[in-house]
Amino acid sequence: MKPCPHHRESIAALVLDALESSQEAPLLAHLETCPGCRGYKEELSRVSQELRSAEVRTDIETSERFHSRWTSRLTPKPAPSVWESLMERWRGLRSPWRVALPVAGAALALVVVALTVLGPSGGRRGGTDSVVSDTPSRPTLLPPSPISSDPTPTLSNYQRVGRRSLDDLDDLLTREGNRNPSPAPVYTAKGFVLAKNLD
Repeated sequence: MKPCPHHRESIAALVLDALESSQEAPLLAHLETCPGCRGYKEELSRVSQELRSAEVRTDIETSERFHSRWTSRLTPKPAPSVWESLMERWRGLRSPWRVALPVAGAALALVVVALTVLGPSGGRRGGTDSVVSDTPSRPTLLPPSPISSDPTPTLSNYQRVGRRSLDDLDDLLTREGNRNPSPAPVYTAKGFVLAKNLD
């Protein structure tokens, strides 16, 4: 079981004999009723006992280099100047991918702008053999194709009539609906089953 979170620090202080005497009695009363906290105290007591019984070697000496390295880490370093901090940032930006990505993005943007402005033919109109003229070309407008009064019933014909006039489309659909359907056989599942049984 886990110990109560609000008693962990007090239990550790009790094991190390650092708990105030006014807090000791209520904590001992709690330890009698809580198996999680009691197990935590026993575990800390074992660890504390192991640490106390460990042999301390006094014959180990560190080298002068080890000592100077650690003391240099402990001494505070002066704050870098503005120039040093800027140079450090520049060194961080010089890594290849940090420079390559913006350059590639800018190159791609230039290609897109060039294709948009110049067009896919590279600024030449009329193919590769023609000369670029100074006069702008105008699109050729085709006259609307005549629509017969009753075009064949296709979606594209209905769309063309609808673009011209919604009233014309309504008239065309009304005529199509009033027209007698061609005499074609109507197939149903029931008729198919009956025909199969007759064979």
